[in-house]
Amino acid sequence: MNIILMQLDINIFVVVLLTIAYFYFNKNKRFDYTSVEHRLMVLFLTLNILIVLLGSLSYLCDTHFITNDVLCMTIYSIYYAFFWLPFYVCAMFIDYQIHSNLNRNSKLRHVLYIFIIINSILIVINIYTNIIFSYTDNSFIKGYFYSCYVIANYSILFIAFMEIIYKRKNMFSLLSVVLPPMICIISQVIYDNQSIIWISMAISNFLILFGFQEKNITFDYLTNAFNRRHLDSYLKNKIKTITPSSTFTGFMVDVDNFKHINDHYGHTRGDEALIAIVKIMRKSFKPNDFIARYAGDEFVIISEIDSHYDAQNAINMIKYELSIYNDTTNKDSNPLSVSIGYELYTYETKQEANQFIKCIDSKMYHNKKLKKRLYK
Repeated sequence: MNIILMQLDINIFVVVLLTIAYFYFNKNKRFDYTSVEHRLMVLFLTLNILIVLLGSLSYLCDTHFITNDVLCMTIYSIYYAFFWLPFYVCAMFIDYQIHSNLNRNSKLRHVLYIFIIINSILIVINIYTNIIFSYTDNSFIKGYFYSCYVIANYSILFIAFMEIIYKRKNMFSLLSVVLPPMICIISQVIYDNQSIIWISMAISNFLILFGFQEKNITFDYLTNAFNRRHLDSYLKNKIKTITPSSTFTGFMVDVDNFKHINDHYGHTRGDEALIAIVKIMRKSFKPNDFIARYAGDEFVIISEIDSHYDAQNAINMIKYELSIYNDTTNKDSNPLSVSIGYELYTYETKQEANQFIKCIDSKMYHNKKLKKRLYK
């Protein structure tokens, strides 16, 4: 009895924390309300609050505070109707973090609707057949298919876990989200203690929320490149820690005729162009190279490239990827092009971060002027 009462206290505390997190996340103007990530996070928080509340009601049945078998059966039926949803939404969030694909996320949403229908039918069938569970004489009784039903729901998280391991994208941050509930699921299977699962899911909620906070501080929300603030910090540290044997290269990339794109095709098309440029730069450089939005249509890349030959190859790769983009995705608009300036930074360079930025910015404008002369 005392354990269950303590669990109720913990659940109330978790619900209060999740509710505060919900309003903070949903009302904070720094977050992009229209993004898929934001919508999934809000849904994840809402479902977690709901499932913890339903779990608390089920504890009231277990303590015989609620003694009506029909009411308790109804509470448990609603609880298991929503039981799997937080796992699936968490898996959708992880999938979007890995693939960043709206079409893929839309397909997963349609699968979600199908699962909702199937699960609802199973719960209704269970009310009459007790194949999953029943509640009689103030006792919860597991049915023949209870274990299969629960394992099928838990397997959603394990599939997400395998996807993280296989794709190896944002691996450590995503594993920190999925591991707490997975550990608790294993504990539940061994010790039959379901009470800690939803607390662990609440932990996952907060880890995602902290991730959003960090992303808001360090990333540009439109392009998902690093922002100016993080660039300043990163470059200062890069210069501070340079050794006599190390070299890195800074690139300044500016989108040509960006004002023309905005004026003639609209700001939405301009946003799409900026997003496309960042994707192209990521294809052209190594995964660990640093890409930041410097200002408007200007981007800075800090790369481990240590020679003019490799720097020129990277520029050629950007141009090649741009030509593919213009021949396929961008057929109906003016071709996208960029002006690029770069410089190698060695131990002997001895420039401050702002001086180095001015240097590559100057070389970018020199490249832009050369192109204009050629076009004339």
